[in-house]
Amino acid sequence: MLRERFAHLTYENTIPMFGSDHLTYLAIILVVCTVFLVFAKKTLIGEKAVKAGRILGIVVLTHLFLEIPTLRLLMGEPLATSLPLHLCNFGMIMVGTLLITRKQWALDLAYFWALCGASQSLLTPDLRYIFPHPLAITFFTAHTLEIVGVLYAVIVLKMRPTWSSIPRVFLVTLGMALVIFPINFIHPDANYMFLKFAPAGGSLIDLLGPWPWYILSLVGVAIVFFVLAYLPYAVSDGIRKKRAAVSG
Repeated sequence: MLRERFAHLTYENTIPMFGSDHLTYLAIILVVCTVFLVFAKKTLIGEKAVKAGRILGIVVLTHLFLEIPTLRLLMGEPLATSLPLHLCNFGMIMVGTLLITRKQWALDLAYFWALCGASQSLLTPDLRYIFPHPLAITFFTAHTLEIVGVLYAVIVLKMRPTWSSIPRVFLVTLGMALVIFPINFIHPDANYMFLKFAPAGGSLIDLLGPWPWYILSLVGVAIVFFVLAYLPYAVSDGIRKKRAAVSG
């Protein structure tokens, strides 16, 4: 089985946060994302940008469902822990939907879930596999595609969220958490949206208290992160209004 072939490629616990392996991943991701987005902004205009976005959206969705559950099952992971029920999985679905349809509701969900969720996954990865383990590769490519996809929509397709996006996305996220919470108890290792226990390798959740109280803390953290993610637009809108008032 594939599992036995790659069994030696595992960390004792999880990838050391901001260790050499982690920093190498982050450096590669930063360079690749920057080069791609700069190239796309300069060369993809009009209908060409829309078509390229649709292709990227298809790539995002294909990657998600080839990794979860297909690759995980091939690697011997149990089905109960291999379902696409993490927030980042929903984020990838929304990013793919956004790039294919260019719907505003998809942009709202994708923007906040990708920038607030996938970014945390890259910075504090809950990953026990060592490169070139297939699940180590797909962990980073999946979260990178999610972030690149939403930045493509913002930078190249010139879409943006609004203040009213925040409460809508918050309520949807809260509703999803309420539905997914009991699903975590179908298997001892199931921990979708990290609602049953904190990631083993350490994360922001470690600072929010013990289970289940950290779940309540996460509600407040989500609101803060959503506001911070929207802050660049709030600032730019404020500057634009001031300039318009002065010139008017």
